[in-house]
Amino acid sequence: MPVFNGREYLDAALRSLQAQTHPYDELVVVDDGSTDGAGALLDRWAAREPRIRVIHQENRGLPQALNVAWRAARGEWLARMDADDVARPHRFEFQLRYLHENPDIVCLGSAVEVIDPRGRSLSRGFPPAEHADIDARLLQGYGSALYHPTIVLRRATLEAIGGYREEVEMEDLDLFLRLAEHGRVHNLLEVLLDYRLHLRSTNHRRRERHVHMVQACVADALRRRGLDPAQAERLELPERHDTLSAVYADWSCKAFQYHHFRTGCLHAANAWRAGGLKAEGWQRAAKCLKYGLHCWGESQHAQIHR
Repeated sequence: MPVFNGREYLDAALRSLQAQTHPYDELVVVDDGSTDGAGALLDRWAAREPRIRVIHQENRGLPQALNVAWRAARGEWLARMDADDVARPHRFEFQLRYLHENPDIVCLGSAVEVIDPRGRSLSRGFPPAEHADIDARLLQGYGSALYHPTIVLRRATLEAIGGYREEVEMEDLDLFLRLAEHGRVHNLLEVLLDYRLHLRSTNHRRRERHVHMVQACVADALRRRGLDPAQAERLELPERHDTLSAVYADWSCKAFQYHHFRTGCLHAANAWRAGGLKAEGWQRAAKCLKYGLHCWGESQHAQIHR
């Protein structure tokens, strides 16, 4: 578990690991130069839980912290976890059982419940289950074909592919593409993690820069596979949400789609407020509420015809 200024959600993440039906052997946490008190909180946890090992370092970035963590781990199996997410109680039990039953799988992820900063449900993320479909999505530039905080894999697998490449900014997409070249990757369609969205985690990179980084990762993968790397220049990537108003509007629509109507209305209001007096805010909010009414109508129609 890498941590950088994650104190706000850290207790919930650690409690969820303590509650696993299949207990973990050790938890290696890398405090990557936190300045919000996360390091001290981790030390308090480690003082009363001998399975937790905390490594403090200056801030060096996520890929480097991940490499420090897995190289310090002593177990055969490695599970990723972020400091702002919550593992469901059966996560390790279900994943390890499946991996033991399917030894050819080199990396196993799962579906997720997408939650907002306060833990309110927004939507669910169901990635493709089978290797061919996951790999195809990765080659299209979709790193969410595997949710990074859900993966479990063998330590030997990470050693074989050289771990995370620290010079690559899209370290998750790059890792997944190399894993898919090494062996079979798979997703369980059970929801085994609450995947938290919050404003601090929202990626506000300019779309042009994001597209360039994704294209570079995919081009590298195509080159390794003996294919034409120029194909990466033709990727069709989804829209990036680069303003607060757009982020809240996205959360609102996610919530409405999954019939979380109170949460959808809340984030529609947030989209309006974040837009200030500009037309952007109220236009986004109006579109969200219109979509919410459509979803509500569909839900009522479905109930009537049950």
